[in-house]
Amino acid sequence: MNDDYHFIQRKILHDLLFGNELKYSELKPENMEGSQFTFHLNKLVDAGVVIKTDEHYTLTANGKNIANSFDSDSINPRKQAKHSVVFCAFRKSIDKNETLLYTRMKNPFYKHQGYPTGKVMYGESILETARREFYEETGLLGNAKLIGIRHFRVYHPTPNDLVEDKVMYVCRIDEPTGNLSSNEEGEFFWVDLDKIDNKISNPLPEFKEIFEALSNFKGEITFAEIKQYPKKF
Repeated sequence: MNDDYHFIQRKILHDLLFGNELKYSELKPENMEGSQFTFHLNKLVDAGVVIKTDEHYTLTANGKNIANSFDSDSINPRKQAKHSVVFCAFRKSIDKNETLLYTRMKNPFYKHQGYPTGKVMYGESILETARREFYEETGLLGNAKLIGIRHFRVYHPTPNDLVEDKVMYVCRIDEPTGNLSSNEEGEFFWVDLDKIDNKISNPLPEFKEIFEALSNFKGEITFAEIKQYPKKF
């Protein structure tokens, strides 16, 4: 976690990000004890984020990634929007046209209902995330198709605080295979499209927008940014 780095360590990473290769004397602040600075510098070397080459220090690939996550002015960890995939499964039979929903069993939005989501892992493609998370959460297999991107900023109405900042990649999965299973994070269920209004009594804030994106998809990926002020959390 980037929050775990001491300020001195963040300052070293910041200086190496803009200095590329620096000597010990160029990195160490004049008013700091050598033992204290050396302790933090060695911590970064041991962690594999800084490497010593001859008389110089430089960032490793992981070090560059970490240093770039800090705010350039304050050198504090930068809060960023959460990126996740919404996996929306559908299946048809002779007399049914169903979609897979779930009841969320964790906060925020405990016991709200809608489409499940999964976080995009570092280095993973959106469709890889959709397939992986879909299987991990439901036990089902299926091919995912990206149909829309939505940026939701969710605010608590009183006080007006930002609760969630999330970019959601809406993926559709048709005719999945396997045996459906629930887990501690959510209870999954199939519901006929004609009966959604009766089944969803406590929808997730993004559910209406996601369902409309799925229903109105015309072959082109759509994008929207939306502020939300739900009454319940």
